[in-house]
Parts: sequence; structure tokens; C-alpha cells
Amino acid sequence: MGGSRTLMAIFLLAISAGTFAVVCEPLIRHLLSLRWHQVPCDIESAVLVPLSSAPPSGKARYLPRRTGGVRLDVLYRYEFKGRRYLGDHLDLNNTRAFGADDELTDLLSRYSPKSRTTCYVNPARPSQAILLREWPASWALMLMVAILCLMPGSIGLSLLKGPRRVR
Repeated sequence: MGGSRTLMAIFLLAISAGTFAVVCEPLIRHLLSLRWHQVPCDIESAVLVPLSSAPPSGKARYLPRRTGGVRLDVLYRYEFKGRRYLGDHLDLNNTRAFGADDELTDLLSRYSPKSRTTCYVNPARPSQAILLREWPASWALMLMVAILCLMPGSIGLSLLKGPRRVR
């Protein structure tokens, strides 16, 4: 009986750890980005592009699996520690570039070409910058899922500890 109990505990711990890692990775990256440096940047271009178009290089990882709609492609220049850089990400995963047309239209007007705004630069990798650092509302759901992912792990730990002995 002890072997199956241990196997179940390891299984529950593995599910909990794996799911927690996948869900928490974007949350942790966001928290780390709060330490990035604010620098002024100049918007070079900002256009709404149909989703049926090919994605820009480097953005394919987070493309939604749907057809129709539009995405916002933005290009901006910034300087960090005396070097010039070119950025193209709205947020860490570039997921905010996709969404409802009215939200994208608002972002398009906010980041209109030839305008000056603030971007956030990763001091460890200055070629990595973002325009938006706000906490997306969908991440609240991800945080709840992350917390729920800890439940199978806690059950697994209790199975490993075994029953309490009364003295």
C-alpha cells in the first residue's frame, strides 16, 4: 500500500509543479519587468495589420490561433546607456497586440507615429524593451489558476507524510 501511495504523491506533486511553472512563468516575468528602466522612446510606426498576414520575425510564439481580426505592429527607437535600439514589443509576450478592434484602435492612437512616449528597458538585455507594463486583467485568472495548481501538490505532500500518529 505504501508504494502506490508514494507513486500517487509523486504524480500529484509533478502535476502541481509542472502546471504551476507554466502558469507562473509569465507572472514572474512581469514582476521582474517592474525593475526595468524607464526611458523615452520615439514611435517610428504603428499600423493595424490583418491577422492573415505573416507575423513579424520573433513574434510567432504568441500568435493567437484564429483567423480574422487585426494585430497592432509597432516599431519604436530608444537609447539606453549611450546605445540606440529598435523595439517592436508592446508587452512582454506581445499578446496585447491582439485583441478587440476598439482596444487596438485606442493603442494605435496612443502610440501614433512620430510621437514620444516611455518604454521600459531590461537593463540586463537592453535590446529587450516594452511599451506596456500594466498588469492585464486576464492575469488575475492566471494567478487564481496558479494557486489552485498548488492543491494537488499539497495533497501529494500529505500523502508522503502519511497519517498522523496519536500519542
